[in-house]
Amino acid sequence: MHVQDEVPPALDGSDACAKFQSLRYPNSIPLSKIELSSDAIDLIRQHDEADEQLEAFKKQKQKAANMLKHMLGGHELGVFG
Repeated sequence: MHVQDEVPPALDGSDACAKFQSLRYPNSIPLSKIELSSDAIDLIRQHDEADEQLEAFKKQKQKAANMLKHMLGGHELGVFG
């Protein structure tokens, strides 16, 4: 399917999808609201859980980087084995 057929792409986690959504809905309508389906609560939970996991992974990555930097000290290159 092509957008030229006026069929939008399937919703997924891609950057292209996020960009499409931003272009499609650039601004919210002030003081407007909509009733969401019960699926929204699961999506909110998924979003929050992914956010927590992302933060934990960032901390884990930073810890590993800090420990490696400490091991290297002032050296540019480290070898093992």
